Amino acid sequence: MRKAKKGSIVFISSIHGRMTAPNYFPYSAAKGGLNGLARNLALDEGPRNIRTNTVSPGYTLTALVHSYFDLYPDRKADAEAVQPMARMGNPSEIAKVVSFVLSDDASFINGADLMVDGGLHARFA
Repeated sequence: MRKAKKGSIVFISSIHGRMTAPNYFPYSAAKGGLNGLARNLALDEGPRNIRTNTVSPGYTLTALVHSYFDLYPDRKADAEAVQPMARMGNPSEIAKVVSFVLSDDASFINGADLMVDGGLHARFA
């Protein structure tokens, strides 16, 4: 990227990089650190036209999440109940945001943490 004098880095963080829940401190600390790394890289590499951002998904229906709800079916309704959009996200919705942020259409987005959580962070802000 430095040779090309252009580039875009997107780290996958989490809403838990900004907010947390009981017993989440290792995960939240790691994601918070990743957010800080991205902001620092944005400052250090921005002059070289290398952008660095994070995308922070909320609850997303990945294979791991489906497995969890298979083990604890009652918890799915609880998780959906706190969602402002009354549903969880799909991986393709997260991927579209990542694709956009990597593209030249997002050429002035640098050092940002894009929350892709259906508004869940607003409930706990």
